[in-house]
Amino acid sequence: MSLYQKIKSAITVRQVGEMYGMEPDRHGMVCCPFHSDNHPSMMLNDTYYYCFGCGANGDAIDLTAKLF
Repeated sequence: MSLYQKIKSAITVRQVGEMYGMEPDRHGMVCCPFHSDNHPSMMLNDTYYYCFGCGANGDAIDLTAKLF
């Protein structure tokens, strides 16, 4: 198992989002940090994120990389 796979299996996308200050509602939605967003449009699932506004998507490592 590669380091990439170990990290992906150890932490969920939702945990990454919470670690960086995103507060998901009961449906797992947050305001997207990648575009001007007034209403939650980004879904944080366990294995991926997807923004219905700008189309940003990926896994936990992609989210961390894109935030920085």
